[in-house]
Amino acid sequence: MALLRSGGLILLVSLLLGPAGAWAAGEDVRYVSDQLRIEVREGPGLDYPVLTTLVTGARFAVVEESADWLRVRWEDGEGWLRRQYTVVEPVAQLRVPELEAAAKSAAARAEALAAELAPVREALATAEASGAALAEELATQGAAYVALQAAASNALETQAALEAVKARAGELETVQARLIQDKLALEANQEVEGLKWGGLLALGGVLLGFFLGRAGRRQSSGWV
Repeated sequence: MALLRSGGLILLVSLLLGPAGAWAAGEDVRYVSDQLRIEVREGPGLDYPVLTTLVTGARFAVVEESADWLRVRWEDGEGWLRRQYTVVEPVAQLRVPELEAAAKSAAARAEALAAELAPVREALATAEASGAALAEELATQGAAYVALQAAASNALETQAALEAVKARAGELETVQARLIQDKLALEANQEVEGLKWGGLLALGGVLLGFFLGRAGRRQSSGWV
């Protein structure tokens, strides 16, 4: 019973001290494997007297090693125990509280992160809404730009048509001016021709009168 109480006390102290207990940094720390209890002897053999018993999960530091035995040191002393009953990692029953604590810590951290991310989510939602509104406005502006381009194209086509009409009007004005000049020249020619014929007719009349006068005088002279 004394050995069991001693082993239970050792386990309790080991659990209370935890990883940051009385172990020196860099020591080869191991644990009693999943056995009910393991005997610690004065030497590396079954013929050595039993000093105490360590229970499952008891923590100790390895001081010396042989083929099948380890000389170990724990909070209450030193001794030898069988290597096959030791493990490097804590046994499952000791890791459960640690894992539970880690899970609680992770859950608390997740809640804290969720609280921290809530404003970020709100800002993201606002940004998405602003982005959607901006995309809609850009689509409207794009449609207006396309319409403006079409209107500008039509205006350019209209301007080109007007320029063509102006050019054609200039050509017609030139033709008209030429026709007017030709008409004036023709009218001037007609006046000149008229003057010529009039002069000729007048001259013919004078000559005719002259000859007729002479003929009359001759006839009168003959009659006398």
